[in-house]
Amino acid sequence: MILINKIIRRISCFAISNWKRCLMLRLGGVKIGKDTHIAWGTRIGAQVIIGNFVKIGKNCIIGNNVEIGDYTQIGKGTSVGTNVVLGKSVRIGRNTNIANCVIGNYSFIESGVFFTGFQEGTIKIGENSYIGLYSVLDWSGNIEIGNYVHIAGPSVGVWTHTSAYQALSGNKLSDHRKKQVAKIKIEDCVYIGGNSTIYPGVTIKNHSVVLPNTAVNKDVSEYLMVGGCPASPKRKIKITDKDIKFL
Repeated sequence: MILINKIIRRISCFAISNWKRCLMLRLGGVKIGKDTHIAWGTRIGAQVIIGNFVKIGKNCIIGNNVEIGDYTQIGKGTSVGTNVVLGKSVRIGRNTNIANCVIGNYSFIESGVFFTGFQEGTIKIGENSYIGLYSVLDWSGNIEIGNYVHIAGPSVGVWTHTSAYQALSGNKLSDHRKKQVAKIKIEDCVYIGGNSTIYPGVTIKNHSVVLPNTAVNKDVSEYLMVGGCPASPKRKIKITDKDIKFL
């Protein structure tokens, strides 16, 4: 009886009706914090660490060796289908809100990052990429982020929609007809400095740098550094096997 009471006290992340599943996850090498809720249908790999007060929605897929920080929400709740896939060794910080996304192996989503949108879309992030503190990514028009992309913190906004026309037309907040939506693509090996804003429809090509505090409202060519508001070319980038030079 004493042993049973100890087990029940440790299983604080589920309703009592789900205690068997919680116990199976623990036996499979999954560490689960207190007051954490995982919806049925979610698949969780081995050696996963899930923090306290985490909510994971229905039918998400979480790979091996993933770490999820406290107070984070994965998915849009318990009533939706699969909308989050986390690859192996992905790290998710504290107080994040992750939805409608596929995140590649070894990528790191910092604390306070918020995925949002007003219609169904997706955010795809490649391998070994980094999303900095308190950044906001808007899935409304789809975001595609490549491998080895660093979006530095704090507070980068990657916006695939604008409500400017909605405001100018005096439309109700519930009326989305005047919202403009366009996809954003960030190719491999890109660095984006903190407090920058990426506008709808922009493509940032490979091996480019966006300086901090930049407003990117048009495409950025490969091997180019841009900065300013609005963004303008600053330097060319030359990369060899031995060195990286800013010309």
